[in-house]
Amino acid sequence: MRSRRLLLRREPLYRLLCTLAAALTLGALCATPASAEFGLSDMSVRFLEADGSEATQAGSHPFEMRTFFSVNTTINEKSIEVIDGAIRNLEIILPAGFVGNPTAVPPCETIDFLSSGEGCADSTALGVLTVEIGGGLGTPGKETVPVYNLRPSPGSAAKLGFEVAELPQTVDVVASQAHPYNVTAKLSNTPQITEVISGETVLWGNPADPIHDSKRGRCQITPAADTCPANIPIKPFLTLPRTCSAPLSTTFRALSW
Repeated sequence: MRSRRLLLRREPLYRLLCTLAAALTLGALCATPASAEFGLSDMSVRFLEADGSEATQAGSHPFEMRTFFSVNTTINEKSIEVIDGAIRNLEIILPAGFVGNPTAVPPCETIDFLSSGEGCADSTALGVLTVEIGGGLGTPGKETVPVYNLRPSPGSAAKLGFEVAELPQTVDVVASQAHPYNVTAKLSNTPQITEVISGETVLWGNPADPIHDSKRGRCQITPAADTCPANIPIKPFLTLPRTCSAPLSTTFRALSW
């Protein structure tokens, strides 16, 4: 099938004055007329405090980071909502100065992540991912799955792993080699059969904090698991940019199957 490329850039809704907030506005679709149906919408990147308010202190460690996007959909002849193009590759270029510490929790080995047995330990969990799946090729519905800290691939600063519709997927996190050294999250060759309509990733600012015990790791997989403690020292994972001299921006790039 012919690939279709999408580039969307979102600029801040308001300027930072020695504070920080992530607010994005919808950009333009850069595609040929033949591929204009494929696209993303409702993209957002937010840094929040524990009470749900925006994290606005430069250089601070937010409670969580929420990244959301939707894929354009249509209603087919069976009255089922289906996507206009399955995402193959997705890149999210984060604001300059934003950093993450992959040593905040221990890494899960790839062989354990792919294992059908116990898999990754709860102590390696970084957050959760909630996806809505269309009914074009599978069973529609929503599912929330754990996001794990994997041992990074050569050339990557960090690597995240999760399963959608029981299919393992990974995200490579790399840092730009040129100023302003933005961090980029890259999801490559996602399984076309999943038909993701929307996705929201929640990464915790301090993953080992006991406040996340009910949502960590196997607690998202096994309903009988009431609490899943990390049992490791609490270390900050996310740090907001330390300067606020200019507006921030996040760029989403997507390529369809």
